[in-house]
Amino acid sequence: MTRYELMYLVPTKYAEDELGGVIGQVRDLVIKHGGKVTFEDSLGKKRLAYPIKGATTCYYLLSHFDAEAGTVRALDQDLRLHNDVVRHLLVKRSEVTRKAAPAPTAPTAAATEESKQEDRQQAKLADLDRKLDELLTKDII
Repeated sequence: MTRYELMYLVPTKYAEDELGGVIGQVRDLVIKHGGKVTFEDSLGKKRLAYPIKGATTCYYLLSHFDAEAGTVRALDQDLRLHNDVVRHLLVKRSEVTRKAAPAPTAPTAAATEESKQEDRQQAKLADLDRKLDELLTKDII
């Protein structure tokens, strides 16, 4: 089975407590096509950049599921025909493997020398700024 991610938009004509019915219908569609829902989440209500089918705000809903590759096209078609789903995006999920971050190393002698030089340069700049302020505050006339 392949892992998929489904993001779909439901118009705000439904209240938050009525949203469970639409989520259940989409879940049933996935199961009908041989999929197994592994994760569901609501990303909240957001304003759309432009009206879609008369809706200006929608609930963003996310669902992860496992399904056979051949059945996804039929699921996509059924989601297009679903009246309560304004837009949807169905993509194949790729598993991201994260590498462990390298362990921090002790600073080398060259690195500490560079930091000392930077500190000296900062001190010189601070002295220069202080002297410049003294000159500008004195009466020139």
